[in-house]
Amino acid sequence: MCKSIVGMADINVCTNEVGLIKLLVLPSVLQQKFLRYVHAVRKQKHEMPESARKLDTLFTRLQYRAFSGKLWSLS
Repeated sequence: MCKSIVGMADINVCTNEVGLIKLLVLPSVLQQKFLRYVHAVRKQKHEMPESARKLDTLFTRLQYRAFSGKLWSLS
């Protein structure tokens, strides 16, 4: 595909072959739905490190209170 006799690509042949390729184009409603999904995943990915830090902090506080006997006190 796209080769001439000497093994170099022939641009004219490649252009003709590219024109024969059929592409599936989804309806714009599905494209927008996919885009919203991608944005939601990227947002969650961005927020994950901060959530993990908060969880670590809370767990550390819980451990401290549990092992210092202050787990059930309100102070």
